[in-house]
Amino acid sequence: MEIVARLRYRIGRMVILGPAYSDIDYNQSSGIYDLEKDGKKGLADASGRILIPAEYDELLKNNSWNNNIFPVLVKKGTWYYYLDRNGNPLPYKAAEINAY
Repeated sequence: MEIVARLRYRIGRMVILGPAYSDIDYNQSSGIYDLEKDGKKGLADASGRILIPAEYDELLKNNSWNNNIFPVLVKKGTWYYYLDRNGNPLPYKAAEINAY
């Protein structure tokens, strides 16, 4: 895997994440890319498949158990809520968080 100009991630000759993102960070232990686009956050897997679209004001990963970062806590507008690995919201939301 190599990083090339304009934030494209490449595996061999295949570009898996293109220049649409202002920041791309790969976490080797979880195999997940952190994405940022227009100040919004999202996630992609190691193949470049978008797991969570870059449309959230905040995105906090669960880093406490066995490199499984899901569910993730996101903020969109004034609400915080959890998303599963497929980007589906769980049935909990709150206007503020205490800890995660």
